[in-house]
Amino acid sequence: QLQNSSSMFTHFQVPWGKHSPASQRFHWRIPKPIYSDIVMEKVLPIVMVRDPYTFFSSLCRHFYSLHWPHTDEQCPNVVEGTPVRAKLGNQTFEWSSLVQLWNEYYSEYYDYTTTTNYNQDDSTSSPRLMVRMEDLLFHPEAVVQQICTCAGGTLTEPFWYEVDSVKNGFDQRTSSMVSAMIRYGSSSQRRSSFSVTELSFVAAHLNRTLMSRLGYSILS
Repeated sequence: QLQNSSSMFTHFQVPWGKHSPASQRFHWRIPKPIYSDIVMEKVLPIVMVRDPYTFFSSLCRHFYSLHWPHTDEQCPNVVEGTPVRAKLGNQTFEWSSLVQLWNEYYSEYYDYTTTTNYNQDDSTSSPRLMVRMEDLLFHPEAVVQQICTCAGGTLTEPFWYEVDSVKNGFDQRTSSMVSAMIRYGSSSQRRSSFSVTELSFVAAHLNRTLMSRLGYSILS
């Protein structure tokens, strides 16, 4: 499915799946005709990054294909001994915790260079564009303009804000633009879902270099 039928170079997701890690790029392709002829080396992935603290909390509302030990009363339960498993593409992945999942998933894309493009038969560079979800939420027009420019395009129509949930009617737990701003615009919301033990575990295991480069702070 194309995001815009008049633009044959803008796809709803990358050919290896919107949730699949970068390592899947040359090892799996969505089995639909629209993706069959896409040259993987010419794809520019736009990777949406999320603050790990709010990401972990959001998994209590939508855990997607992730499976890890937790309950409604004890969630996100980011502590020692809580392995995570997920089927992504044609492969099952496992991580020691949600923290390791976040570290590895975004590190794969951030460090995606000529020597780590996961294609043993090709040595070409595979660029990627990483965008923080929080920047897109609070500065959507400026961010979209920069994304458009980076991809070689220009905005030809006035910017339009979608204030309702794009999944309205699909799931009552989804967020509108306003509710998302309230949830992600408060510093207290970053820690409200975590126990002292969880905060200590997350702080000890997050990739500090990656957090710094992405502009996120680690809670003490």
